[in-house]
Formats: sequence, structure tokens, C-alpha cells
Amino acid sequence: MIDKALDLLARIIELALALAFIVAVLLNFTNVLGRYLFGLSLLGSDEVQVFVMVAMTFLGAVVVTRRNEHLRMDVLVRFMPASLRLDSRSGTTLIDKKGVYADRFARNRPLDINKDGRITVGELQQAIALCCRGPV
Repeated sequence: MIDKALDLLARIIELALALAFIVAVLLNFTNVLGRYLFGLSLLGSDEVQVFVMVAMTFLGAVVVTRRNEHLRMDVLVRFMPASLRLDSRSGTTLIDKKGVYADRFARNRPLDINKDGRITVGELQQAIALCCRGPV
């Protein structure tokens, strides 16, 4: 039930985005014609286009999130041989204090959130999330 409602909402937002894009293009086209043919421009049209694009970005993020169609930076990974691919599951160990890259572990010890002598993908993701949040 709730999935259908969210899908309907995403579809309505998608149609609104298409309409907003058409309006922005027509507004830009009208402004260009007015400027070059008649020497007049529509007051505030550039600002309206900027606001429409910002709104499209945020509303588009809603639709993309609902459909799980985010851009993923895995193009290179897909073409790598399986032996060179990094497993992205959160428990996968990146570096270990007893491993080949022990010197790198020593320099990145604060990333070892669980204090178990290894830095995992999940711990790295947590550290990035904390850094992105900034000071509290």
C-alpha cells in the first residue's frame, strides 16, 4: 500500500519535473528571441531558471532515491578482473595491523573504530560520514 503511494508520488514529481524543464527551456528561448530580435529581455527570467534548476535537482533526487537509480562510481570496477576488485561489503578488511600495509594502518589508526586491529570498509564509511557532518 505505502509502496504504491510512494511510487505514485514519485511519478507525480517526475511529471512536474518534466513540465518544469519544458517551462525553463521555453522561458530561455523566449528570452533569447526577445533579446536578439527586439532588444528586450524578460525581467527575472534568469533567476527563475536558476530556481527551477535547483528545485529540479532536489526533486529529482527524491525520484532517483525512490527508484534506487543513483549514479554509481563503479565503471572502472566493472571492467577489472575479479581478482582485483575490492569487496564493498562493510565487513571487508581494507588494512590490517599485521598485514602487508601495517605502516599504513599505523598512520590511520583512528579509523579502527572497533579497536580490533583492522580497518574495514564499514569503518571507513563511518569515518567519512562523521567528517562530512562536521563538528557538532
